[in-house]
Amino acid sequence: MPAIGKVQLGVFPRVILAVGNYSPDLQNAYQAGVSILEARIDLFTRTDRLFLSNELAQLKRVGIPLLATFRPKSEGGSWTGSETERKERLLEILNLVDAVDIELSATDINAEVALACKKYGKTLMVSKHYLENTPGTPVLENMYESAQRLGADIVKLACLARCPSDVTRLLGFVESHKERGLVGISMGPQGSISRVTAPLFGSLLTYTSRELHYGQLPLETLVEFLSLLYPDFNDDLKNRRHPPNTRVP
Repeated sequence: MPAIGKVQLGVFPRVILAVGNYSPDLQNAYQAGVSILEARIDLFTRTDRLFLSNELAQLKRVGIPLLATFRPKSEGGSWTGSETERKERLLEILNLVDAVDIELSATDINAEVALACKKYGKTLMVSKHYLENTPGTPVLENMYESAQRLGADIVKLACLARCPSDVTRLLGFVESHKERGLVGISMGPQGSISRVTAPLFGSLLTYTSRELHYGQLPLETLVEFLSLLYPDFNDDLKNRRHPPNTRVP
């Protein structure tokens, strides 16, 4: 199973918190149950090089491994600028993060980003967001294999659930690939239950954020459910002292 920074995935559920910009309360995020911070660059107030560098340096000092995501509007994000600029920013910040999320559909830039991640030893997540539905298993399989060919350490599949069978189909797909580094998310109100149950089927991460979207659960609620349902998660939560990237005297 892959790792992001010093956090090993696949041992028990790991919570990833998406943030747009640094705030002081993030100093408490690790003790609250967060294992990874997702720096949503497309949600930052600015995306110029100097601002990004300063903002990510602040996030890095929280001591929790960083996944950088610069999501375009076509996959549910806020970025509407050029792919060239998006690529340049991602390549410039590699030294400040532990992992990068790049979309499978970003065919103009994803190969170069993937190569840079491998060169500098950064974990590569390749993602695909189906914002309208949950495709059939053959489509999911094709997406997964394409992401693997790109060099993904982690494949992320996020699909809108229109009915309970969409959730069970996605979770079944996750379970059938659980030995190979997969994150599976059913989005929307019908899919909210997957935020808690997907780790049982092998999903490596479960997402939440400051501003909840697509059926996400609040951090406190998510951690409460995970603590009740996964004893190893609860044990880890009780024993947390210092974030994994913090220097302890």
